[in-house]
Amino acid sequence: MSVSLREIEDSVKESDHGKFSRKVFEIISDANGEIVGGITLRYVNNSYLTLYRGHTGFEVHEGHRRRGYATEALIKVMAIARGLGMERSVVTCREDNIASEKTIRKAGLSYEATVDVPENSYLWNNDIKRIKRFCMNFRRGKGEQAHAADGEDAAADAERSATNG
Repeated sequence: MSVSLREIEDSVKESDHGKFSRKVFEIISDANGEIVGGITLRYVNNSYLTLYRGHTGFEVHEGHRRRGYATEALIKVMAIARGLGMERSVVTCREDNIASEKTIRKAGLSYEATVDVPENSYLWNNDIKRIKRFCMNFRRGKGEQAHAADGEDAAADAERSATNG
């Protein structure tokens, strides 16, 4: 399945953990033009977001799941993140969310850690106590190993993988 992203918001948000900029997109099925979900890119570094919520959150509407929409949308958002000058992008999911973990890995991000969520945080208050963190590095500093291939190459590799199986 092929998807397009339609940007519906570019804003600065306030949270209990500071300000962050974000772009919100609808995920559109290229087959029929239907909105099948949404994906958000938070693109200003904020340590809480980076450690616990990640730079990207996505959701595919029930009835459209398990068709590759989220994987393709996530690949496209990784390219946008790189284009915005981000050096790395972090995506998180609940420790027990196998479907999201598969999507994130298929999009080319590499597992980084499973961490406890701080008490009284947004996630904690929404009954999320542990998350898995995945990342994609777009640029490497001196002596730093990339967790995934550099940006566009990783996105292209992930897209080929998703298309081929």
